[in-house]
Amino acid sequence: MNFLKRYYDKVILLILFIVFVVLMLYVWNVVEQTNEVDDAKLKLSRAVPDPDSYGKYKNTDKDFQYNMLWQNKKFYWQKGNRAESASDLIEMTALAECPYCSEKSVQNGGGKILVNRSTFGNKCSGYAGSVHDLPVPELTSISVVGGSGGIDSDGDGISDADEEKFKMNKDDKRDALYDNDGDGFSNRFEIAKSTDPNDHTSHPPLWHRLRVVKIAAAKLPIQLIGVNTFPKNGKDSPKEDWEIFCRVPRYNRRKGWQSRDTTTALGNRVIVDYDNNSRYKIVDVAKSIDAARNIVFTVKLQEIVPAKLKMEPHYITMTSGKSVYSWDARPVIQDTGRPGSDLVIKPKGGSFTIHRLQNSNIDKHSESYEVVDFQISNGVVSLRNISSNEEIKITREGEIPRREVVVKRD
Repeated sequence: MNFLKRYYDKVILLILFIVFVVLMLYVWNVVEQTNEVDDAKLKLSRAVPDPDSYGKYKNTDKDFQYNMLWQNKKFYWQKGNRAESASDLIEMTALAECPYCSEKSVQNGGGKILVNRSTFGNKCSGYAGSVHDLPVPELTSISVVGGSGGIDSDGDGISDADEEKFKMNKDDKRDALYDNDGDGFSNRFEIAKSTDPNDHTSHPPLWHRLRVVKIAAAKLPIQLIGVNTFPKNGKDSPKEDWEIFCRVPRYNRRKGWQSRDTTTALGNRVIVDYDNNSRYKIVDVAKSIDAARNIVFTVKLQEIVPAKLKMEPHYITMTSGKSVYSWDARPVIQDTGRPGSDLVIKPKGGSFTIHRLQNSNIDKHSESYEVVDFQISNGVVSLRNISSNEEIKITREGEIPRREVVVKRD
């Protein structure tokens, strides 16, 4: 015991030294094992096919069971005879059935043969020794757009003839979604509508850019901030003397509609929406205590209806700290030609303007529309072109596919 007390520090050093030696031996053993790995041990258990080989693959192979289409139908996939149309299945490409190869394969007890769509217009891939011309199929609503028809080398939905006509790249499918002239329509959409994608004065009616997001009660740009009751001797003053702090929309000739904090009082009029007809009068203000012992103010607004209309007014309630919604359902409309722009939210009779150019709020080719009617059940909104008096209908899908992104090309 006296020995440990006298040499305890040396004993600790000895233990640490032994641990160090053991760890060094372990590391040495790991290094030796890595040196023993040779080429034979690196070989995979199953053969890897040559990535440059041009073979066919059965859908029954578990590595190619992509979805129910491949699981329920007997198909083979085969590379085309053009280098740019070859695929290693990393990128999904459009496929079509080769009639000649499929017929030969079925006769031999196999399945139908799928080839890249760009192979059509050239020679078939020659499965089972057959080589035939593959004519381009007739145009359909899901194939090449435009009136020229013909081959579509890059598969972007625009024929090579149209791409050459409008100075586009027939081998670059990205240019189909470009907006060369900045009018809010993609090149593909303009060619499909027989307008010039390089001329900003030539474009489809601007309402083709609109789609319905939803139809529901709209959040109004007003908010109750607070109320000063001017208490005296522990009691509030009469309601007529209360000062109401709220945020309301104001119109500026240079900047348009903006939110502005203001003070008002019982009996005054306020604008509650970006529509000039949405004027209301403050008819009541109340004070209460909620369950958490917080003071809550409520302001009741009555719609101002001209006497000649002989209509019952509607009411809106503002509560401190809460959003305010319209009493009626309203269509929410998106302009897909101007990404990032504010949504259009208008009641029946409300009007709005669409501007042609993406980077301008003022141009002579703008178009104004009025909301005539809408159906909540199917999401259809009827609009009237104010200048031409034409009535049109827009839906949730709109004219431009929802997945299509219009990219401005500099």
